[in-house]
Amino acid sequence: KKIQRHPLLFPDSLKKEKKKNCCNSWCFGTSAVPLLNIVHQRSILLNHKVRFTGVRLGGEIGEKIRFGIGFYNMDTPIDLEPVPRKADTLIKKLKFEYVNLFWEYVIYEDFYWEFAIPFAIGKAFGKVDTVSSLPAGKRGIVRADSAGIFTAGFDFQYRFIPWLGIGGG
Repeated sequence: KKIQRHPLLFPDSLKKEKKKNCCNSWCFGTSAVPLLNIVHQRSILLNHKVRFTGVRLGGEIGEKIRFGIGFYNMDTPIDLEPVPRKADTLIKKLKFEYVNLFWEYVIYEDFYWEFAIPFAIGKAFGKVDTVSSLPAGKRGIVRADSAGIFTAGFDFQYRFIPWLGIGGG
C-alpha cells in the first residue's frame, strides 16, 4: 500500500510529482518529451562582443538526457576594416551563423531549479557583405570559410512553471 503524504508537509515531492504527471500525460504516457528552447547567447568573435539568437529543437529522455539540433544567427554584423581602392572605399561587414547537434546531461533538478552539463558540435558559416562607398555603389557577398565548433559548459535554469523558465550558463 502506498503511503499518502500530506501536501503541506511535503510540498517539493508533490510539485515534482505534478511536473512528472504533466509531462507524461502530454506525451501520451511515455518518458520522452519534446524540447523547444529559444536561446540568446553572448560571445567574442574577431575581438568583437557579439550576440546570437537561436532555437533548439529536440527531446528529453528520462528527465536526465536532452538531445537535438540548434540553429543560431548573429544579431548584428561585425564591421571589418574598410579596403581603400583607387576611386572609392570598400566597406565590409561579417555575418555569421551556425548549426549544431547538442547533448545535455542534467546533474540536479527539483521543481524550480535545474543544473546541466551541455555539449555541442557543429558547423559555422560566415559571409562578408561588401558595399562600395560611391553613391551608386555595388554590393556583393563573399562566402567566408566554414569552421567546426565544439562547446562544453555548465547551464542553470529557474522554472516558473514546468514548461517555462529562464536560465544561463
